[in-house]
Amino acid sequence: MPSQENKAMIPFLQMANGKTNRLGCAYEICADDFYEDYVLFVCTYGESKIRIGNPIYTRGPPCGSCRNKCTFNNRLCDI
Repeated sequence: MPSQENKAMIPFLQMANGKTNRLGCAYEICADDFYEDYVLFVCTYGESKIRIGNPIYTRGPPCGSCRNKCTFNNRLCDI
């Protein structure tokens, strides 16, 4: 659960959030006269509504909340 103490983890929590249903990533190889070349990698997540104090998923059996829309060997809800 996100809190003030672990808010630096919010990017990871967005990825792990059970309500995340979209993902987009990009990278750029950067060259600089002062530093070694480096790669900048960024991702953004859709519908992940991270709020401090709210859980990121509901604990339960696989497909426990989507019995009629369960896929991948009855392990994941098909949103």
